[in-house]
Amino acid sequence: MKSVILWLLVGSLLISPLAQEGTPPALEWKAFLPTLTLLADHEYDRALVDLERFKTSPVLAIAARAQLELATVYAELRQDTNRALTYLTEIVNNPKYQPLASLWANAALRVGKIKLARAVSRDQLVDVKSDFDRVYQTHPDTNVSAEALYMSAVLSERLQDYEGATQKYQRIRTEYSNSRDTPQALLNLAQHYTFQGNIKAALVQFQEVRNLFPDTTHAKQALASLTNLYRFYRAALLSGVNPAMSSAAAIYGSPRSISLSDVKELVDPHSFLVSDDDDLFLVDRAKKYAFKFRTNGRVTQTLSIMEPSAMAIGADGGLFAAERDTVRRLLIKNAPVWKVAMPGSKGELRPLRRINSLAVDSNGDLYVVDTEVHAVVKYLVSQRRNQMFPPSQNLRNIKEVAVDALDNVYLLDEKENTIRIYGSFGNPIGQVRLAGAALAGRGISGPVGLALDSLNHLYVLDRGGAIQMYELIYRSNGAMEAKLLNRVSFGGKFKEGPQTLAVSRSGQLYVAAKKSGTVLAYR
Repeated sequence: MKSVILWLLVGSLLISPLAQEGTPPALEWKAFLPTLTLLADHEYDRALVDLERFKTSPVLAIAARAQLELATVYAELRQDTNRALTYLTEIVNNPKYQPLASLWANAALRVGKIKLARAVSRDQLVDVKSDFDRVYQTHPDTNVSAEALYMSAVLSERLQDYEGATQKYQRIRTEYSNSRDTPQALLNLAQHYTFQGNIKAALVQFQEVRNLFPDTTHAKQALASLTNLYRFYRAALLSGVNPAMSSAAAIYGSPRSISLSDVKELVDPHSFLVSDDDDLFLVDRAKKYAFKFRTNGRVTQTLSIMEPSAMAIGADGGLFAAERDTVRRLLIKNAPVWKVAMPGSKGELRPLRRINSLAVDSNGDLYVVDTEVHAVVKYLVSQRRNQMFPPSQNLRNIKEVAVDALDNVYLLDEKENTIRIYGSFGNPIGQVRLAGAALAGRGISGPVGLALDSLNHLYVLDRGGAIQMYELIYRSNGAMEAKLLNRVSFGGKFKEGPQTLAVSRSGQLYVAAKKSGTVLAYR
């Protein structure tokens, strides 16, 4: 039965002009089928021997398929991407394979993905984007064309080509409506409209995601974003009033107190997080524990960390925890542990001493702030490599780090009362000054935390008892504007100053303070 299925898989190839004239393709395919069976049975050592023989088959489709399978085994099972690239580039760079649309496009897409995992500079990112562009431009109708276009759009975002990214997401909607990448592409498109200040278009697009993909996580994210949009912009949408002129009370109302069960007081709360499922995570550095709790205050889990100092939630929902100079995945059995260090001028590594803040980008790479050695380190997880961030600067007085939906990096400089904003490769793209006339003299008295919601509203917590909220708008030329949206004061709710904050995807705001057994929640 297995052989019959494999014959059906390759049957269409037998009747197409894929073999060189004079060769018996049917017999060659019959000889190749046992190798595919070995792969299906996970007999990789035996299959590799056969694949090495078939990579020079006179039947081009067999030779290309053999090299694709070799690349898959070496890249995914043997972790040897160098050898995988050798096989893939033989297909991509040899003109004789280009008529094999599906096989060639799959090889070219995999080349781009491997090179993307290795990219450490903007120039390399531009090169990778051209690899993905080549796939859908050369063969627009293969099973991976939409994915290649999607990857190119994502890279356009990272290169601050927001207009180019928007156009590609729109093309996915019109030309590849049934692709598995379409829901995320439409969600990204809606977010782009928001970042560009086109709120009405964003509302329509988020609703389209809900209508077309009602039972997906993308629909849930779209609903959260719609909730967030209406919260901040309903006054402008309904009456034409500038949302920045709306009162904080109109947006957030009065806060409610969440009494945390099993927690008598928070001595030194830090690294406050909210997951997409509305689970909350909080570190108490003085008590040396981290815990997970629900919005009703019920503590559901105490996390096993010896001396927790910071946490972050990755794009895949994974939880990361920092302890001194170590970062590891939580809630996963046999999770990896990464040693994050500060690279020196001669290639040596110096250990970190006090990790204060941690963030994770969409690639799973880590951004780590150490407030004792005054370093910001980017740890490239796929390469197990440390680098200073930004590469050309050794910033001091940085306290917190956050990463937005476009992988832009926000660094809180507590001494200068400034948020410094960089692209994912360390190129400066803007800054936010946190003081002065915009607040009629009520500036930040000392920033202690920052957070971002799903629509790139920036929240800055100050120890004097207030939160400043900024609207971030990205223009098509890559420039970024930050406009003060509002200010929330805690009105003496805490006996001691607020210490840390968290923001959910839908804009729900949470604040924790020292020596308090409660958390304030703003709707």
